[in-house]
Amino acid sequence: MPTIYEFAFILAQANGNEAGDANGGDEQVAQNPLQSCGGMMLPMILIFVLFYFMMMRPQAKQRAKLREQLNNIKKNDRVVTAGGIWGIVVNVQKDSPYVTIKVDEQTNAKLKVKRTSITTIETEDGSDKKETDKEREKTDEN
Repeated sequence: MPTIYEFAFILAQANGNEAGDANGGDEQVAQNPLQSCGGMMLPMILIFVLFYFMMMRPQAKQRAKLREQLNNIKKNDRVVTAGGIWGIVVNVQKDSPYVTIKVDEQTNAKLKVKRTSITTIETEDGSDKKETDKEREKTDEN
């Protein structure tokens, strides 16, 4: 039975014979790392592209739509804050980052919240602005 040293010597000779060719062995050794690197990069690029179109792009569109709705917020709109507080807008100014909402009808309690803490906006008639946008698109198509 060969020892580890003899086995290593046999492997070294075998590798030396393959790489010992004039040009063929050197080119083959130089191309293998590049081919394996390129072979691994293609699936990674495809995964990133899929991730972008399935996760990042829809979220960016949703954030842009909410930002537009926050800029167009007006009195008597029903809103929900990030903390889950439901209220009706009673005071809003275009240049102010704050909005005053009424949270209780009986006691007339009001809260001053940051405009960016509002997560959902409903119009005066109680329908969600997302639904009215879809309805407008349907009527524009007809």
